[in-house]
Amino acid sequence: MLEFEWVLSFLLLGAMVGFVAGMLGYLINGWSIDAATSDTLGFIYIPAFLLISLTCFVTASYGVKASHYLPVNVFKKFSALLLIFLSLKCFHLLSSFQKI
Repeated sequence: MLEFEWVLSFLLLGAMVGFVAGMLGYLINGWSIDAATSDTLGFIYIPAFLLISLTCFVTASYGVKASHYLPVNVFKKFSALLLIFLSLKCFHLLSSFQKI
């Protein structure tokens, strides 16, 4: 079990480093751009960032409880259906663009 904990720790560390690096990239690259609103830091729109962060913070515990409550097969099927739905929605959006 100790090896799994190390792998999970490094996975979370890598995700956190990637998140911070991406956020800094958007912040630095958009710093010199004149934005239409003053609610931005670079390319980061502060109200959306705060709302998404708050929503993730509040709903994370529900996701953890649901993953422990639901059987593995149901959770896998729900996840698969969600991914299929989102990919079909993305495909529909991309196919609706006018071709130049």
